Amino acid sequence: MDISIRPAKPENFALVAELTNHSYTVPYAPSGRITRANDSLDNIKNEIKEGAKIFVAEVAEKIIGTARYKPRGNDLLLYKLAVDPERRRQGVGSKLVKYILQEMKTTGADQVMIEVAEEKGLTLYYESLGFKITKRYLHKGRYEVQMSQTITALPA
Repeated sequence: MDISIRPAKPENFALVAELTNHSYTVPYAPSGRITRANDSLDNIKNEIKEGAKIFVAEVAEKIIGTARYKPRGNDLLLYKLAVDPERRRQGVGSKLVKYILQEMKTTGADQVMIEVAEEKGLTLYYESLGFKITKRYLHKGRYEVQMSQTITALPA
């Protein structure tokens, strides 16, 4: 599968919101849905105004994954990684994250952070991409894990 990664174009934003919402409604635990993206075209436009960058993964010009980053203080937050449920476990998310991490090197930020619901069981996945757990906290009755890595230490 030939996956290409690129910045999202404004004409992609509605599809990005749809893919994110669809991806986040897939249950990650027996107890049901943990998170909902509640994404919309207006949300995306506001995020862009606030400095967010959105990327998409494509196969044969069909968008199958997306992720974003935005400034958070002196650091960057990687968020809303979403892959079409039929394309999971095929390297799409990892390729997106690795591409975005390289893009982040041009921003001058020192750290990139990501926050995930502990119940999703994604900490090992993000550790395999170089993230380390920096904080665990209770949020809305569930544990969240904050992970980070140093951008300047990323391999070329």
